[in-house]
Amino acid sequence: ERLVGEYAQADGLDGRRRDRLARLIVETAEKTGLASEAGVAGTDAPDEALRRIDAWLCDLKDFAIKDGLHIFGRSPEGET
Repeated sequence: ERLVGEYAQADGLDGRRRDRLARLIVETAEKTGLASEAGVAGTDAPDEALRRIDAWLCDLKDFAIKDGLHIFGRSPEGET
């Protein structure tokens, strides 16, 4: 996520840095397995791969359950 943020900042300002970050993001995603989870195929163009990785990370953050938000409704029987 940090690298994607740096990429967004470099986009339009420093093309060489943006390109290095794009390669690093895709390589890191492939090494960690994030690329396959995000639906990035090895043949995707770098821009498409970055879009998919960014979307997957945003979805992952949206799905995070904060402490207590998942506790809603009635307690299980026998527990208080």
